[in-house]
Amino acid sequence: MTVDHEEVQRLRRRYTENERAYEAFLMAHYFMSKATKDDGLRSIEQFHQAIALDSKYAMAYAGLSDAYMMLSRYGVAPAEFLPPSRAAVMKALELDDTVSYAHSMLGRISYQYDWDFPRAGREYARARELDPKIRHAWFGSYLLLL
Repeated sequence: MTVDHEEVQRLRRRYTENERAYEAFLMAHYFMSKATKDDGLRSIEQFHQAIALDSKYAMAYAGLSDAYMMLSRYGVAPAEFLPPSRAAVMKALELDDTVSYAHSMLGRISYQYDWDFPRAGREYARARELDPKIRHAWFGSYLLLL
């Protein structure tokens, strides 16, 4: 399999020059992959650390949005996790409108909590336009619902 130069550059893009911020971002995703509420909370802490190290790290804000949304798995009420999740994704998009992860997260919020299906469709389309290989299960759920 050959990979073109543009694809290699996309895969190398970290969205930050701060190595410690990037490491915190990676650690946050590690904790997100675990199946406990405590690890979910550790993930949120790590995303906050990444943002503290680089306040313009849009990808970390998108990840933070995702981490907050994952709290729903552990019985946390939407009133507790949705406002910070929405604020994080909006900050990500304010900083960098080209982060497909952020568009995908906004699509999820729009469809699952706002029931704004047209906006969700636009956000998912934008995410796929920016990164055709992006795959989120929530996009599939959205399509099934339609």
